[in-house]
Amino acid sequence: MIFAFLVVKPRVEIIYASGSLKPWFDFKFESKVDIRQLRKENLTHTNVIKSVENATKFCDYARLLGAVHAETDLPFEPVGELVGEFPAPRTAEELIEGTGNEACGGRLVLHHFIANTADSVRLALRLQTLVIWLIECGGCIEVPDENWHVITLYHAAEVQNRTVYCLVGFVTAYRYWAYDKFEKQIDKCRLRLSQCVVLPPFQRKGHASRLLRAVYHLARGNEHILDVTVEDPSPDFQAMRDVADACMLEAELNGGLAELLQGMAALVNIGRRFKLCMRQLRRLADVAEFHKAGLTDPTVDPETCTLEALIVLRRRIKKRLYHECLIQQGRGLVENHGHEQSSDCSGEGMALASSAANADEDEEAASARVWGPDGDPERRKESLRQQFAVSDARMSGYSS
Repeated sequence: MIFAFLVVKPRVEIIYASGSLKPWFDFKFESKVDIRQLRKENLTHTNVIKSVENATKFCDYARLLGAVHAETDLPFEPVGELVGEFPAPRTAEELIEGTGNEACGGRLVLHHFIANTADSVRLALRLQTLVIWLIECGGCIEVPDENWHVITLYHAAEVQNRTVYCLVGFVTAYRYWAYDKFEKQIDKCRLRLSQCVVLPPFQRKGHASRLLRAVYHLARGNEHILDVTVEDPSPDFQAMRDVADACMLEAELNGGLAELLQGMAALVNIGRRFKLCMRQLRRLADVAEFHKAGLTDPTVDPETCTLEALIVLRRRIKKRLYHECLIQQGRGLVENHGHEQSSDCSGEGMALASSAANADEDEEAASARVWGPDGDPERRKESLRQQFAVSDARMSGYSS
């Protein structure tokens, strides 16, 4: 919160070089509030410039605005390896501001780099300033680190016989060790997508799904990567992910989304091929169930539909969502649904929500809530008591 400046005029101006993202910022205001009025409320003037510098002390801000303009005029090539290129939509919003009439053609380019070199670390830190401004409560990654993967999306246009790049968005993903419980392998790792940013002028154009597909492409090119997960996705990002993944499977699977309903073995194989985690596969299986029941038509109101398939499906999904809610709240309610035979888990979809693998995944998440750094000590003690009681019961059985 900013104190001591008129409400109408105070603003923070931030200007970036379109390619290298060299930043400059300034705080402008019309006038200050009288210090005597502030003292009556036990307040003081907010040093906005110092606050911004403290929040982004890792970034190399330009002292003069002219330095940003000078860097914009210099030749620039995106950092990292080119992993994708395709024509850009020819709309005014997609072209660089001020060059729309001069732009000849235009394309979108994807580059991938690991944040462990001087150039890559400098760009990664500049990207983190965008996280602070565009993601509410967003945290910054710590670099250099060879486990941080960054994929950038640039708009490239030919202007006055040179290529001008403008950042469209980027994603960051962290690679960490993972255990393959299906094949019992320990030499696997997992990519966890941490940040996905698309600049406001380029939003609602499908760029986030392009960045997500680039992450999948990166994972599918490495046999040691088990799957791709997302760290604390927002509802909007999760909706975009569901649509993008469903379209990918519908296009690349011979049987379309219907293959998700052929049992746990099919799910595991699809997850291995497309690097999808089991939790996301369950969501896609729900989409496949709706598609199979003919309920994906936007002109049909599901609330007015009385099909038995819809009733069974909605009950099963509500049961799973309630179960996941309990896990997220740290209650550790884990049930082995693999042996249940209820009406809302019948048919081809029973293996999706009623599997031992799902229970193991939820049990692992619940255990992290108890034994993690922020776990409740009392719950740890209670968990130990239960484990000791089970152990004592087994020992007594052996002795008898």
